[in-house]
Amino acid sequence: MIMPLGFIVAFFWMAVKLAAIMAVSYLINMLLMPDVKGPEAGDDLSLPSPQIGRHFPVIFGTPPRDAGLFLLWWGDLYIYDKERHHTFYDEHICYYYYYSQHYGVSHAGVSGVVQIWYGDVCMWPTFDDPTVYADDLQTLASVSGRGPFYLWGGDKGEGGYSGETDICLGTSTQGQSSYLAGQLGADNTPNFRGIVTLVMRNNYWGNSPYPKTVSVMTRANTLLTDGSAQWYAAKAAIRTHALNPAHIIRQCLTDTVWGDGRSASLMGDSFATVADTLHTENFGLNYRYYPSPGGLPDFIDDVLLAIDGYLYEDHSTGKFEIGLCRGDYDVDALDAFDEADFTIERFERPAPGDVPCRITLTYRDRSWPDQRPHAVYDDIALQTRQGDRIIEEEIDMPGICDPVLANTVVHRIGRAHSKMASKLRL
Repeated sequence: MIMPLGFIVAFFWMAVKLAAIMAVSYLINMLLMPDVKGPEAGDDLSLPSPQIGRHFPVIFGTPPRDAGLFLLWWGDLYIYDKERHHTFYDEHICYYYYYSQHYGVSHAGVSGVVQIWYGDVCMWPTFDDPTVYADDLQTLASVSGRGPFYLWGGDKGEGGYSGETDICLGTSTQGQSSYLAGQLGADNTPNFRGIVTLVMRNNYWGNSPYPKTVSVMTRANTLLTDGSAQWYAAKAAIRTHALNPAHIIRQCLTDTVWGDGRSASLMGDSFATVADTLHTENFGLNYRYYPSPGGLPDFIDDVLLAIDGYLYEDHSTGKFEIGLCRGDYDVDALDAFDEADFTIERFERPAPGDVPCRITLTYRDRSWPDQRPHAVYDDIALQTRQGDRIIEEEIDMPGICDPVLANTVVHRIGRAHSKMASKLRL
């Protein structure tokens, strides 16, 4: 059957008109479609909730960077819709997220915040170089992690990071943050004295609604919690970053904010003697201590274990004294006692099979806190005596951040075990 030519022409023009109407309708809908901008684009923005009721840590030396900061407030959100413009429509590329965060870091008395990280990248003081530390007492951190740097894939990835951060050291004279006062109101903004905080002012956080973790490295070896100068400052800092353990223990006993609150007059002369010895040994420690009820004695014991020291109260003077087990004595000059002076209540001598022949000490890496490097001591002679069995003891010392010191300590502990000393109760 052959259709008439007129019918074919009419059908063709009807199809053309229908296609034209559909194209015009599509273009009108595209032009009238509202752009998705502003807060509507941030419905999936994932940020933690502000935290209350937690204890701020006390910093000793320069411990590994801390990713467990306290979010006190966030706001001042702005989301920019990056588009590519075409003839009849705009193509959405990504969102740029700008907002502010206020973080609590630690108790006051720190020498300074020396690094700021975003995710696994050191952003300040030197971009992407974790070997550089800022000078003490700096109060402004400026980061330019955009442009040629563009972290994590640029526009098609997760963008970068840039902006300025106020480092508030929490001194007794610290004033109100003008930025926070402008956001929250002057009457609702305290001075935040006594704690170290970061005010990250409307920074650019990248293209992803799932921001990475902010972490900081903080140093404290020149000041006390109340902002006064550290005791015996000449022997406080060890290898620039660490703190003398004698100073740590003394501060635990005397600090009136989080410590035992003892008078400095009750600290004996032996603290200075021990500080001299530890400084000569380059024996510096780094801790982030979270105060808790009843937790201070355990923390002091951890420090004493690391330095192989002892702490006691001299009942003749009422003062606290400290000492180190270093074998620095003359046996012939010691007082002598025998069975006429005491009674043996208990005597224990370890069997060779009960003594560990391998000691594994775990310490910390400042820049990479998730890593747990080890120092190992092996007593090959004892292992042979035990029938080539590996009896291992593992010791965790988070205050050590130096591999040389870690090896010194693990060898000292291993040699002490190898001597198989007897235990007496007299």
